[in-house]
Amino acid sequence: MDFIGLLERAFYRLYRRRNVAEYLRSELGATDGARILDFGGGTGRVSIALSATGPETFVVADPSVEALRCGASALRVRIMGAPGLPFRDGSFHAIFAVDVFHHVPDAVATLAECARCLRPGGTLHIVEFDARARLTKLFGWLVRRQGRSCRFWTSDHLVGALERLGFEAQATRLERYAVRATK
Repeated sequence: MDFIGLLERAFYRLYRRRNVAEYLRSELGATDGARILDFGGGTGRVSIALSATGPETFVVADPSVEALRCGASALRVRIMGAPGLPFRDGSFHAIFAVDVFHHVPDAVATLAECARCLRPGGTLHIVEFDARARLTKLFGWLVRRQGRSCRFWTSDHLVGALERLGFEAQATRLERYAVRATK
């Protein structure tokens, strides 16, 4: 594992938080037969936890072939490439992204792609670290020093960007923050 991988593991452990899968399950509600995208889901750890409690179809999309290979074989996986998501318009009832958007170089374009892939009335759930927290600032600085992309957003900036894209959005405070946006 590289330096950033070790740093990320330590960072996530320092940020002990309410169970993300539990939070998302409460936000998603009853979703019988729904198609749900785990955007940037890596190994699919959150989808795996959610799939154990409901009949939804989860699709994990990530740019890392290695991460997708490490995921559970029961999940549907797709390799993401730039610039757009490899899905038809309105493909998903819901999309969630956990600890992903600080790695995305053009977050606004990516949010627009998520909007395109959502059905009317679909929801986008983003869980991220707060850019105002000292530890988040330190982590971002260290990641950038390694030459990797890392830009943390405040919940206000993310809500504003989503509203400009036509979403109704609101932020919830966890130990990080979560944003729910409806198309």
